[in-house]
Order: sequence, then structure tokens, then C-alpha cells
Amino acid sequence: MRRLLIAFLFCLLPGAGACAAAAEFTIGVSALVLSLHECTFHNNTNVSFDFGALNPLTSITVTREAAVQFRCRGGGQSGPATYSVTVGHGENPSGSTPRMAHTENAGTFIPYSVSVISPPSPIPRNSWQNLTVRATVQGSAYQNAPAGTYADRVVVTINP
Repeated sequence: MRRLLIAFLFCLLPGAGACAAAAEFTIGVSALVLSLHECTFHNNTNVSFDFGALNPLTSITVTREAAVQFRCRGGGQSGPATYSVTVGHGENPSGSTPRMAHTENAGTFIPYSVSVISPPSPIPRNSWQNLTVRATVQGSAYQNAPAGTYADRVVVTINP
């Protein structure tokens, strides 16, 4: 306000010429500081569950499991590392329930579940750990499903 008043008074002086008002703008500044900690899955982690041929006449529950290795490291720090694991809902969820989609018959799904069994957090830093990924399809989920191939993809994420 003080600058504007001085500029205004200056403009009123004889011989001051044309006066212009100053303009301002704001610049947003931000940065993301990455954590010194990181958790990674083993470099050859590729898990695929094949429930096999599901027979609607027997409608049995089928479960598949796989062990996956991971470790958490920290920028020169010692002591245990904390982490969390989350499981996505897949590409065809109904709410939070993942569903396999029929590859040819759009709108036809078979629900299933995915769970992860992992060591309690915290864990020893820089030490490979095992977690178990388990996928289950209930017999009742496919007893009336049309014949064909069903598929889905689920993302499992580990965070430090």
C-alpha cells in the first residue's frame, strides 16, 4: 500500500510523465523429498495363479499360493525396518472384491480373493523376507458361470 501511495504521489508531480502501476504474480514452488528407506520385491518376482479347469458340477473351492521374497533397506541406517503391504482390487472389481472377467463374454465375472501373509513389521533391515500370496476362488462363485477362459490382474504393493 505504501509503494502504491508513493507512486501515486509521484504521478501527481509536474513533469512526472506517464505513470504505470506495478504488477505482481505468485510462483508456486514445491519439492518431493524421497525417503531414505526402500522396500523391493526380488528382481525376478513374477507370480501367476492358474486355478486350472473349474468344474461347475463339483464346485470345489480352489486355492493357490506362492512365496515372494522382499527386503527393506535404509540410507545407512541400522535397526529394524517397518513396512506395509497392500493388495489391489484387480481390473474388474465389484467394490473391493476382485473378479476374473470372461475373455470373450463381456460382463461375465467370477469373484475371487487375494490375501498376503507377511512377517510382522518391523523386520531386520537388508534381510530377504518371505511373504505368501494366496488366491482363492469359491466353488459357489463359478457353479453357474458360462464356460470359457477368465482372467484378471492384481497389483501387490510394498511400502517402507
